[in-house]
Amino acid sequence: MKKVFFLMLVMALALLMLAGCGDNGGHSDNYQANDFQSSGANQTNESSDSETPNINVDNGNDSDSESQNISNENGNDTIAPSPAVLSGLGNTIGNFANRGYIAYSNGRVYVSRTPYLYSMNVDGSDIRTFSSRTGIPSTAEASHIHVFDNYVYFRNTHGSIVGINIDNGNISIPGARRPMDNTSDGIFATQFRIIDDTIFYVFRDGTISIFSANIDGSNRHRISDEDENIVYFTVIDNRIYFTIRGDDSTLHSMNFDGSDRRVVVSDSESIGNFINYSNGRIFYRDTSGIFSMTPDGSDNQQLIDMRRIITMHVDGDVIYFVVNPTNGRRSSSIYSMNIDGSDVRQLVTDIDTPRIYVAGGRLFLRFSNSSAIYSMNPDGSDLRRILD
Repeated sequence: MKKVFFLMLVMALALLMLAGCGDNGGHSDNYQANDFQSSGANQTNESSDSETPNINVDNGNDSDSESQNISNENGNDTIAPSPAVLSGLGNTIGNFANRGYIAYSNGRVYVSRTPYLYSMNVDGSDIRTFSSRTGIPSTAEASHIHVFDNYVYFRNTHGSIVGINIDNGNISIPGARRPMDNTSDGIFATQFRIIDDTIFYVFRDGTISIFSANIDGSNRHRISDEDENIVYFTVIDNRIYFTIRGDDSTLHSMNFDGSDRRVVVSDSESIGNFINYSNGRIFYRDTSGIFSMTPDGSDNQQLIDMRRIITMHVDGDVIYFVVNPTNGRRSSSIYSMNIDGSDVRQLVTDIDTPRIYVAGGRLFLRFSNSSAIYSMNPDGSDLRRILD
């Protein structure tokens, strides 16, 4: 009789333990595993910091930061990825052109704001924080964010490329999903792209060169010429497009192995870093405006003649760009236009110069002189402060 009672007691305790684990096998949806920190308290939309940009919106809405009425009317709807997303990139070319501080995947937006990397719903709700235990030093920021294969990859301030498991916050050991670490082998990666199982990255090895490596960090080799310094590169249609220091007027391209080098543009005033791609065409800006061409450089057209375009982002059929005519504080404006140069609209005025990102059907604004992150609809309406 005692044995039967003992067995019944053991079975009851086991059932209680299973019930405590829930349906997720012990892993909470809020990443309560010490590797993540819930940060709903960081969503301080009501405060007004003097350093926060004073934003005016040309759509009839009062969008001053003190009078924001933040609503979550979009709920948690999953929005289809931007049409600018290319298979295997882990982010959009337009977001990468703006240093990839923001990315979107499976209904979540990943946002870099020093000192942490955040994830949230598109409407700014359910903010979660990757803690400093995930390899982001307290003074670091995450750039060039890639999201795929259940990992978030990014470059931290020290040049390390880090991969974090989205489910549990674990980091694989260096040499696996942390393939390049300047603290162990002197590599400083200034920018990178992951294409399938290959990492293309830029770092200084005598000159600033483009290298490639397997995802585990093996088989590293230089693919750009040893005597040139790379300023910027991106990947379009299975080719690498890049600019070289001292030759601001030229855009080059080559295969992934460095072969078949071509000059795509040779007469730009200054082609800059904001190379975008959409609908089978490359878009870039120089000091005289925004241009469009085919990937081989033919049919090069100037879409708009406008000076002082600071940054741009092409998403589907629309180009978003920031103009600062006086190079002063709070004198920038955000515009949009169709990719054929028509229907130019001024969306936001009198702001500090932001970088523009597209994630989940909304525009996100990140300012260099403020920690605040804003988002808005593509037409400039429904401006929200997401992070202070």
